[in-house]
Amino acid sequence: WQTSVDKLLSLPSKYFTNYITTCFLLFRDNTLYESAAVRWYASVSNYQFGFDSLPLIKFPATDLICVSKGDSSVIASTSGVLYPTRSFFFGNNGKVNWLRGGYDVNTVRAELNSYTIDITGSDYYADSALFYYSAYFKEPLIGRYSDKLLSNVTAETATYPRFESYYTGFTIKNLVPGIDYNGGFSLMGSKVVGTGTKESNAAISIQRDGHPFFMATSKSFSIKKDRLTSDDASATFYLNEDSIYHSSIVLKYIVEEKELTLISGQEGKSKAP
Repeated sequence: WQTSVDKLLSLPSKYFTNYITTCFLLFRDNTLYESAAVRWYASVSNYQFGFDSLPLIKFPATDLICVSKGDSSVIASTSGVLYPTRSFFFGNNGKVNWLRGGYDVNTVRAELNSYTIDITGSDYYADSALFYYSAYFKEPLIGRYSDKLLSNVTAETATYPRFESYYTGFTIKNLVPGIDYNGGFSLMGSKVVGTGTKESNAAISIQRDGHPFFMATSKSFSIKKDRLTSDDASATFYLNEDSIYHSSIVLKYIVEEKELTLISGQEGKSKAP
């Protein structure tokens, strides 16, 4: 620590002020950064001081916690390096969960590879994260994880944390009873979202007597235990050798009643019969 302070004296004075402020917070209660809006802190005090071109603080093993707007998030079992004069934390590994979205930690979780956090805010992302959701997938998915703390959020209204799969060709039989799904997969807080791409939309389908009966495609489907919805879907009913098609329609499927509702709009191609 003393060596870092000595080297800092040859740098602009703003670096020295930032460093001393961070060290005061760190010595006080393991806080990495604190403002009126956000606080980041470590669960342990086994950090180490160092210096390359700027002073740094290494955290070999810790839980990293963020508190903001009456909510909190945790990156468990992580490690990393804090550059206090730049307010950046460069992390390696870590485990996160979806408790804020109402999911049990043994059902939904993610493992981070590497990530960078601007600790003056509450948001960050991590590429190449491994995502586990035992209800849908036997093996972990690879994709992008992101998190952000928002105010007045409940488990039902949570839109973070988020995971978006890189692969967009998943086939899930009986996504809800009687309906198959093909497309990408995202979890946004409490809401499962089936996602498509510019080249290919996501799709849901219903079979009757072993033959295709209904299919809908969309850029995104909102998937909940009791319903499926899309604000803009193309829908097709297959009737013997013929079909009925609409290119832009609101879709709602109620799982318990097995009731499918398709609602046309009043603008553009949604007005088509």
